[in-house]
Amino acid sequence: MTAWVRSTLERIVTPRKGKKPALQAKAVAKRSENKAKKKMSRDAFPQTLNPTWWDIRLEGGDEASMRELRNHIMTIYAEPLKAYYYGSSFREMGDADDIVQGFFSDRLSRPDYLRQWRSSGKKLRRWLMNGLCFYLRECIHKENQRDATGTHALAELAASDETQSQAMDLAFLRSVVQSALETARKECSERGLVDHWEYFYAYHLQGRSCDDLAAQHSIDRDRMWVMIRTGQRRFAKAVRDHLAEDGVRADQIDAEIQSLLDLSST
Repeated sequence: MTAWVRSTLERIVTPRKGKKPALQAKAVAKRSENKAKKKMSRDAFPQTLNPTWWDIRLEGGDEASMRELRNHIMTIYAEPLKAYYYGSSFREMGDADDIVQGFFSDRLSRPDYLRQWRSSGKKLRRWLMNGLCFYLRECIHKENQRDATGTHALAELAASDETQSQAMDLAFLRSVVQSALETARKECSERGLVDHWEYFYAYHLQGRSCDDLAAQHSIDRDRMWVMIRTGQRRFAKAVRDHLAEDGVRADQIDAEIQSLLDLSST
């Protein structure tokens, strides 16, 4: 993982320390007060998964909503599932693209597949990983039925395969970051914040300094920093949204980001 991703995500988990202007200190105090109120509400009315756009679309059940859900899953989870497949004993069964697309076609066409995930309390990437394992074993079983002598060794190997989730988690983090960048770019564009996005991109992805950008565009340095941080906040929100969509509780997202960062540094 590139250094800018690590540094940006680490700032999401551990904000910069130091003196804060009076107005900023008041804002921080207000956020802390609101956070405490939300915690009291969560304690009083605990939820395993807060209602999200998943629930809204699943409850609707129309084809447009289901297509949106399927497209989201294929965008975010195709590469993580292929990473898992490549690291497993199943990899002898065929091309990863074909395997994962076959799995999506089979499972995501089932009306209750995603509803069962929502009621399971599992992270979506774990649900899909386990689902892929079951799907591949079903494929092996069908092949064995067609040819009783053709795939016994592979079936035996697959049956003893240990869950290898690290490669999948790393691929998931890369996929989330890539998607979050695109989401943040689109959102900035739709809100008339194209400049904010471009300065964020130049600062974090191209390694430009805030001073250089301010001088180049004749913008006050403090204003330039505000614009960079606007793009960063959009990106951070998109990362958090993706993790929430994976089934991570709102109060556990910081810990989940840190866990993925720790994994990426091993």
